[in-house]
Amino acid sequence: MRRSPANVAQYFGRLAQVYGEGEFYIRRRVAVVDAIATEIASARRVLDLGCGNGRYLYEFKQRAPDALAIGADLTAGMLAEARIRTGADTALVRADVTAAPFRAGTLDIIFASHVFQFVAEKDPTMRDLARCLAAGGSIILTIGGSGIREALRGFASEKQWSQLSAAAFPSRRRIVAAENEDPHREAMLRAGLTVETRDVIFPVTWNGIVQWIDVRWSPFMDAEQRATATRILDEMAPQLSSRSFELSERLLIGRKER
Repeated sequence: MRRSPANVAQYFGRLAQVYGEGEFYIRRRVAVVDAIATEIASARRVLDLGCGNGRYLYEFKQRAPDALAIGADLTAGMLAEARIRTGADTALVRADVTAAPFRAGTLDIIFASHVFQFVAEKDPTMRDLARCLAAGGSIILTIGGSGIREALRGFASEKQWSQLSAAAFPSRRRIVAAENEDPHREAMLRAGLTVETRDVIFPVTWNGIVQWIDVRWSPFMDAEQRATATRILDEMAPQLSSRSFELSERLLIGRKER
């Protein structure tokens, strides 16, 4: 399913203040930044494309204080939150990922966390981003799911899962169906990039999973759906409250030859 840029902006605007909060997002973000720490440390210009409310951008500024860290996002509300989080001196641009307003050869890293599933025309977008890279620079995408739904489904009964999935994340609320890495990898290759993957593992407790549902999906539930989700999660809690779940984030890295 494809949505217009205006619909994408409206959708994520509802998450501007809370997106990235909680144990799940914190642990995932720390693990991802650790996994690309070498690239960040050596970069002079880093673009967080689809920066949202600036949580990754803040981390990049901490890891590479001498680099120019730039945030670009389609959503005005997200950029307003990013300004609060990253400071008045941060370069922020309101822009569509498909029309990045940057000169050729100027960026060392273009980072995009769960952004490209919203891009219908991947090839021209990837070619344009590759144009913006300096020699030796990289486009770093986070792609796919963390396995969090699979973890939930593995412990829920069929009835519980049917009710929880319908209440918390029904398909009609997904902007686009989950994609594997193939379309992104192929777009990188056609743009002339050398491709590498990294799998980043991070642990999350049961409370972290419950928190993720509250932060990420509760804003899109009505009162009845919230009540259903809460009931199912409470039913599952006795067997899961002491468990830790191992989740993953896949990074797809496309490098421009020197």
